[in-house]
Amino acid sequence: MVFVDKFSDIVNKGRECFELNKGNVLIVQKYDEEWSEYIDCDSFAQINTGDKLKIILNQTCRSDDGQDTSVNDSTKRDLPKEKVRQVFKGQKKRKLSTKGEMILEPLQEQDIVNLQAQTERESIQRGQIYQRPEHLLKPYEKAINAASEELVTMNPSLIFDRSALFEQARENVRERGYFFKKGFSSSKHNQTEPPSSKPKNTLSDDRKNRILKITEQLQVINDQIVVKEKRKLKAEQVKDYQLCDRLLNEKKQLLSEKQTLESEIKLLQRKEHKSA
Repeated sequence: MVFVDKFSDIVNKGRECFELNKGNVLIVQKYDEEWSEYIDCDSFAQINTGDKLKIILNQTCRSDDGQDTSVNDSTKRDLPKEKVRQVFKGQKKRKLSTKGEMILEPLQEQDIVNLQAQTERESIQRGQIYQRPEHLLKPYEKAINAASEELVTMNPSLIFDRSALFEQARENVRERGYFFKKGFSSSKHNQTEPPSSKPKNTLSDDRKNRILKITEQLQVINDQIVVKEKRKLKAEQVKDYQLCDRLLNEKKQLLSEKQTLESEIKLLQRKEHKSA
């Protein structure tokens, strides 16, 4: 998912996607359910969380006086060939069978939501503990990478805490075990790890208490998210955009905290299930 804090961030994402400089003109559009089509947006206030957006490279060129001029059949004949060629660079031509004319197809459009897959892939790659080529990794290192990728998928904030990510990934590998071609893991850590000093029943009680506490925390966070959404809706109605941005950032922080707690409770539940 792509997170932005202001309207210019959306435009910048589009420039990165198209590999454009600041001289190019981009149009931001969102899908309008009522009209069943995309409409232009020129401010952050017009965009709500979850809206489907797309970025369009506008067919314009820069004139000598610094003005942006739309390029069409009537104006492109009056423009220098070099400018026309730059504007239409990358477009595909299609030949008409009736008159043998050459026309330009519309410029390529790209949904901003397509950035989601790319962003997720990059996040997962950054989440790998061992960055060497896969064929150079030992089986245990591959298992650690697989576990860290799964953890980053559930909680992207772990990318910024490599120590915690490594510890959780290693814990997952110890719990699941990892297999060589001839059998179960012979990891030295598994062979030499000392037994816990706490009785099994005490550990189970500790996990259950922690699960109960996290469940209560998650309920509080969910309630806070609902309140933030309601306040943001009212702020939008009175056009208090500064408050909208602040509430949006607070909601993001709550969602990040929620993901962290959900990841922890899943880990505790797996441990409790294995000890049963």
